[in-house]
Amino acid sequence: MPFSELDGTTPARIVLEQIGPKTFRLVESFRYVDAATGDSFLVPDPRWGDLRTDLASVPAVLQWVVPRYGQHTLPAVLHDQLVRGDLAADRERADRVFRDAMGEQGVPLARRWLMWAAVSIGTVVAERRWRIVLVALWVLLWAALAFRLTPPFATWDVWVFNTLVRIPWWSAVLAAVVGPLVLGVVWLRRYLVGVISGYGAFLFSVPLVAILIALAVYRIVEAGATVVDARRRPSRRRQPPPASTAVRTVPEG
Repeated sequence: MPFSELDGTTPARIVLEQIGPKTFRLVESFRYVDAATGDSFLVPDPRWGDLRTDLASVPAVLQWVVPRYGQHTLPAVLHDQLVRGDLAADRERADRVFRDAMGEQGVPLARRWLMWAAVSIGTVVAERRWRIVLVALWVLLWAALAFRLTPPFATWDVWVFNTLVRIPWWSAVLAAVVGPLVLGVVWLRRYLVGVISGYGAFLFSVPLVAILIALAVYRIVEAGATVVDARRRPSRRRQPPPASTAVRTVPEG
């Protein structure tokens, strides 16, 4: 039993206190045992103080792929502590523990490796801030191929698209299929991070842009509606803030 309560025999559960719109404090502790090394981690650990978490740190525009909570909740909370405390000096290992813990929780293979690649990119950037430029260029490369193969972008003869449309479609397909596997070597020992992020950028970039456009329109409408509502009901400004909410979740099994 990798995740357990402090007695070591009862399956772990998450008990959270909501302290912000998207931030929680872990109320009760649980324990995780790393099967690869036998190391035991207490979460939260008094050495690191209160554990505040946003559960899985997934941007809103990507939550249609990976929700902020689910089978990966316990591993995500564990990872929050590992990178801030227990394994702050070895984030690469913390990321590996996160991936293995998701497997033990039954997170599907593709999702857990995708999430592992995402946190690993964060580790790469945390080690050397300037690497964010290289990561961005890597993502843009595969995103460009995705736009080249997606109508109506595939035929746009404007701006950067007038260069993309000159790439034969079959070349774009070949590059998208084989490219991450071949060029991933530039990531050196993080080869799999490069491969997975390359395929991820190709698959998700186009729907992500569509979602961003839709969200931008919605935000504009929401802002306008908020101004109108405030003018019609000025007394609402003097009302106290909403009460905080206690959230208790018990994982299946």
